[in-house]
Amino acid sequence: SRITNNLSTSTKITVYSTIIQPHFDYCASILPLFNLNKLNQLQKLQNRGKCIILKTNCLTPIATMLNSLQWFSIQQRLYYLTIMFIYKIIHSLAPFYFHQFICYHGDIHDCSTRSTNDIYIKKVNYSKS
Repeated sequence: SRITNNLSTSTKITVYSTIIQPHFDYCASILPLFNLNKLNQLQKLQNRGKCIILKTNCLTPIATMLNSLQWFSIQQRLYYLTIMFIYKIIHSLAPFYFHQFICYHGDIHDCSTRSTNDIYIKKVNYSKS
């Protein structure tokens, strides 16, 4: 914390965005599978980073800090990154082998309904048979 006194807010945000945030983003597609306790631990780490960047008390409301930095909470960020990942798969911007896990409701049944173009994510059997 001694070094933070000599850094500007924009420099602290850059350090956070380049060194710390990628650790949260790296496994964003599997983090929603974690229990709420683990996500709360990650949220506490992000909150601590926000307090250091903004030089505020840890009792400052989280919503105030999120709004001032214009950041997502950990859970919001995970949802955002997961949705971006699915978008990339649908529009062929992700590696092709991810396409095997996604199909459309119209591929499953022959009925023409409003949900024909909805996405269906195939379940993967992780148990060893």
